[in-house]
Amino acid sequence: MEAIEQRGGNSFYQFSVPAAILRFRQGFGRLIRTKSDRGVVIILDNRALRFRYGSLFLESLPVIPKVFNTPREMLNAIEKWFFR
Repeated sequence: MEAIEQRGGNSFYQFSVPAAILRFRQGFGRLIRTKSDRGVVIILDNRALRFRYGSLFLESLPVIPKVFNTPREMLNAIEKWFFR
């Protein structure tokens, strides 16, 4: 990280964020291993929407994320998805 900074780079965006995104995506891989697997991932960290690096996490996902305005709206969507 120091080497990145010494070259004038941003170690947060060039090292920390990519490493965190890799771990984040690995979590999805542990949830969905076969075509018949199903699951839901809920991201409760509002930094995913508030900060620029949050969009990098969301864009790395294998599916398009959905954002809900209320917990009830989220639970209804999950229930509908599971019982379709």
